[in-house]
Amino acid sequence: MISRPKSTMIVSAKRRGRGHGGWSKNNPYLAERWVEIPIDIYPASLASRILTVREQISTEWVQDLDVVLAANDLILDSYFAKIQMERERDGGNTGEAIGARTTDIAFERTAIHLMNDNTRFQPTASSPFRRGNFDLLYNLCTQAAVHRILRQQRTNGEEMEVSSVFLRNFYVDRAEEYFDGDLPYGRADDFIDELLQTAPAVLRTNDGKTGFIDPLGAAESIIRMRNEVAMEWKETMARVQEDHTGIRQALLTDSMQYWGGEGEEGISSGSGDDDDGGAGNLSFQ
Repeated sequence: MISRPKSTMIVSAKRRGRGHGGWSKNNPYLAERWVEIPIDIYPASLASRILTVREQISTEWVQDLDVVLAANDLILDSYFAKIQMERERDGGNTGEAIGARTTDIAFERTAIHLMNDNTRFQPTASSPFRRGNFDLLYNLCTQAAVHRILRQQRTNGEEMEVSSVFLRNFYVDRAEEYFDGDLPYGRADDFIDELLQTAPAVLRTNDGKTGFIDPLGAAESIIRMRNEVAMEWKETMARVQEDHTGIRQALLTDSMQYWGGEGEEGISSGSGDDDDGGAGNLSFQ
């Protein structure tokens, strides 16, 4: 983008006409009038803005990944606390298998509340889509954790073990519901919740192996791996501004050439047939 030439975009806006600006839409004698506004496009300036936004998001994600780690550590504690409360409410019956639950949720959803508490008193304003970005980050961490576990099991030759087959099938069957496309908030927690509420059962694999599935153990593995993913991503996000140093230097050089007069001839007012420059046209009613 930095190397792209400067160009001019022509924005056409209707000044008056039928049904516009208070004029009657049924007047056949009213001619339409348009005004053309030339706008200079400086790609290097757009690149600088993109870098600024990316740095802001990375700074927020360093903080938000701490929230992911904190929320992660609370999931199993909340899960076992709810089981204990149910047993006490039912008169101390301990014969119920872990995973066979009667409540709607397996654990308290703390991630978004921790994020809100974390941002409420921060000295700088958050980016416009901070909550959506956090939810996306939380979801991606969960999906990356599942992928890493499955890859490790395949590398270790365990992909046909009962535990690996169960997790792979559970994930593949629900990937579209919890991880793909435009999703409501909290789908990462929903995925772990459904896994925790899955009752233990006997599973027979295609190669004839039979064994008990352990949904709780699978959830613990995902939570543990999600912590590792979050810590690695936090280190990566902390280096984003440093990684931009070379790009910023190129931007500074380009800006100095442009404002020094060397780049003025780069602005073209041609017909726009050439993809490398020229004038584009947009019309607004």
